[in-house]
Amino acid sequence: MHGRLDMIYRERGEEMLEMIVPSLPVHVSMTFEKICRQALEAWRSPQALGRWWDSEDELDIVAVAENTLITCECKWTGSPMGRRKLAELHRRTGKVMRALGGDFETEHYLFSKSSFKGLEEGKGLHLIDPKRLEQEKPGR
Repeated sequence: MHGRLDMIYRERGEEMLEMIVPSLPVHVSMTFEKICRQALEAWRSPQALGRWWDSEDELDIVAVAENTLITCECKWTGSPMGRRKLAELHRRTGKVMRALGGDFETEHYLFSKSSFKGLEEGKGLHLIDPKRLEQEKPGR
């Protein structure tokens, strides 16, 4: 943007939009992940909170609250999250458990811009969309 001020002054807004719009989902997804992290921190008050990755996998959010390992995926896409994403989350959670060497209870959060397909919220699984994030905002 900074290097494109000349385009604004020359009223080449349409051309500039063509350059900016394709990269917006990446920037929005990073912001969505930050919002999800802040919400989890407010809801659960974890002792530790961050990301996890190894040479093959990564998790958007990993937290430890008391004796519970919380793992989260945050996706800002038009596709609903389904069983495949949950299976990946379970597999990656196992890797984190082995890396930590602890005996934890587990909880999983799926944060999705869109919706969820073939999944139901239940014991240890939380399905969070933007509407729910807004409804359960701290201070409400």
